Amino acid sequence: MGQLRTQEGNNVVSRHVKLHDVFLQQAENLSGLSDQKAIPFASRLNFAPLLRFWQDKLENGDAGERLLAAEIMKKAAESPALWEPIDDDLELLQDHVEMFELLLAGIFPPCMRETQLGRATKPFDATAFYITPLLEKLLVDKKVHCTIHQRKATVFDIVSIRACIAILNQCYGLELNVDPEVVFTIEQEKEGITYYFKSDINAHFVEVKPLKPLKPLSKKDINKLLDNIYDLDMWLKALPPDHFEIHGITAIQLVDVTTEESLSRLRSHLLKKDALTTPEHIAYLEGLMRSYFRIPGLRTGIMALDNDADHSENLTLNIFHSLLPGKNPVLAGKKKSVYFKAWQFDETVLSESFRKKKKISSAEKALVKKGIKSHMVSPLHDQEGKIIGLLEFGASQEYTLNSFSALQLKDILPQYSRAVQRRREESASRIERVLRQKFTAIHPTVEWRFVDSAKRYLERYDQKGKAAIEPILFKDVYPLYAQCDIVSSSLTRNRSIQKDFITNLYLQKELFKIAHSKLDMPLIGRYIQKSEEHIQYLANDMQSSDEPFFMDYFHNEIHPYLKELAAKDTVVNLAVQGYFAKLDPVLGVVYDQRRQYEESVNQINNALSDFIESEDERAQGMAQHYFEKFQTDGVQFELYAGQALLRNGTFSDFQLNNLRLWQFITICEMTRRMNTLKAELPMQLETAQLIFVYGQPISIRFRMDEKFFDVDGAYNIRYEIIKKRIDKAIIADSEERLTQPGKIAIVYSSEKDREMYLDFCQYLIAEGYIKDQIEELELEKQQETQGLKALRVAVA
Repeated sequence: MGQLRTQEGNNVVSRHVKLHDVFLQQAENLSGLSDQKAIPFASRLNFAPLLRFWQDKLENGDAGERLLAAEIMKKAAESPALWEPIDDDLELLQDHVEMFELLLAGIFPPCMRETQLGRATKPFDATAFYITPLLEKLLVDKKVHCTIHQRKATVFDIVSIRACIAILNQCYGLELNVDPEVVFTIEQEKEGITYYFKSDINAHFVEVKPLKPLKPLSKKDINKLLDNIYDLDMWLKALPPDHFEIHGITAIQLVDVTTEESLSRLRSHLLKKDALTTPEHIAYLEGLMRSYFRIPGLRTGIMALDNDADHSENLTLNIFHSLLPGKNPVLAGKKKSVYFKAWQFDETVLSESFRKKKKISSAEKALVKKGIKSHMVSPLHDQEGKIIGLLEFGASQEYTLNSFSALQLKDILPQYSRAVQRRREESASRIERVLRQKFTAIHPTVEWRFVDSAKRYLERYDQKGKAAIEPILFKDVYPLYAQCDIVSSSLTRNRSIQKDFITNLYLQKELFKIAHSKLDMPLIGRYIQKSEEHIQYLANDMQSSDEPFFMDYFHNEIHPYLKELAAKDTVVNLAVQGYFAKLDPVLGVVYDQRRQYEESVNQINNALSDFIESEDERAQGMAQHYFEKFQTDGVQFELYAGQALLRNGTFSDFQLNNLRLWQFITICEMTRRMNTLKAELPMQLETAQLIFVYGQPISIRFRMDEKFFDVDGAYNIRYEIIKKRIDKAIIADSEERLTQPGKIAIVYSSEKDREMYLDFCQYLIAEGYIKDQIEELELEKQQETQGLKALRVAVA
């Protein structure tokens, strides 16, 4: 049996020790996870189940199987010991090498052994007694790492759970197909490619032998186990290890999932904020593309484009990572460039060999000078089909990129397109904020007033040589204020940070445990203890001052110490690298829950903000008005309407009430959209809606220094005070907040406003916007907010 002997012809035990040492050394370096160890159940190597398989083939197999089975049964009859557990008697393997070659033919067909990545072990054991030649070579020559998708699990947990599933199926008559996925990565350093494999376990030749009477397990008990798949303590309590012994062998095949895993990791990575801007992220994406296309040394370039003449969008998006050095690739070489053709004709341009082309532009010459001989460039599109960027690939060998490579683009182009589009949207929001901070964004409704003021300023300046801008004041305008705010946003944000810190501390604790087992440094034990203390503290509570404390603790105390430990031991070094790989590259801490929170807030703000802007365009056609919106943890918007804002035309009570009803309907629609959006959010958040009815007209003045409109006069300040306090208002004689998820609260102070909005409610009930249940509430008295009441309705 070739893989049971050494190349020098040494005995079986030598091969066993050599290959096991290699595999266990790799198992210790599983990306910072816990070391491999034996499962809780007694596991015994036993070929009897496999022998019975061949025994059955004597009668039920095809011609080839019957012939092979006859030879195996003949040899088995000569060696009765093969039907018994072998345990550590590895000499038996040496004495029956040919027999084992025949036996394993049912698991590892001889014609496939040179191409299979497989190994055979005791049931659910980490140590292999047989390894296929290809896997042997990779274990000896390459770096093999193991990662687990489920963060709560370790390799030990997953293997132990697999053993428990076998017990349930064989002893309790179940047919469960639960196989937690473990992904192995094999790195080809010279090629710069990482290959991904998932483990496919063949447990057909495993037999569970009960040692004691079975504990009764109801359907409810089993469902509870399956609902807590990684709670190993719960599983072992239901299936005590001393009650069972597992005999047989397991065969593990590593199945190549490089394409699927590369695509999955690409999708996940492109969701990160700076996925297309920082060199570190670009390098990571380039590595994924090498794995996806399986092309050593493949280069990747990406750039954002605008539809203007000079395609300058990359200046604001900061996405410009072209393989072409220097200038903008679309303009380089003018219309002869492959980049220009991809943009002009909106199609992928494939150059299998620049050398074979009769004429090449200056852009292609520059690529060849950089060592790129095969090239592919494809446009990226937004949702409307407009080109927003280019994605390119370059290889150092001719014909490496070909028509098959172009076909593979169909799964990755949408991922890059969405990432560029998200960056464009983020950039647009940033630009808008800068405009609000640095410039005056004059609303079209009141632009005429600023123009008139500027004209008069110039007239006075021309007459006297000096002048001052006259105040921009609008009297007797009606405010219409509404908000759609995220419920308990501060609390949710703090809890997200709290969970991330706890995860971070768990990672540090596990890392220090690895270091403690490898290094003789008592201080490491103290840091394990400190991690436990901090976890316990955060599990109970988190104060506002804790965030800067833990950020400082991680960055200035823990991380420098970890880097120092990494220099002392290879295993610790790999574990430290695995730890830092799990941290956000910018913040340097675990950033999962908080990212989900922030991405959810951004999605809510963007969706609601876009909707209210489009609705306001429609409302301007009903009656011209001044409109403002603000995005914080939700969206707030305010209208000012009145005769003073109009240069021409008249403003009436009918127009005012029409705007009020429009505002009510719009808030209903925003609530509905939020209910639909919730299912798509990374983190489940809800919004509470509020309308503030202020029946008296006020005056607003443009503040020259701050560049925005504000209420004018002491009397009108009361409006601003109430507006800022009512979202936290409490219902009188209770502790209940006025604003509630899925509902709209309408705050008012006069009976006239109450009657008007009750009438609106009846109309919206009939139209199906709100439910037929109107709450009439009094608000708890606060300073400056006495006498306020509210209606509250639920959106249908």
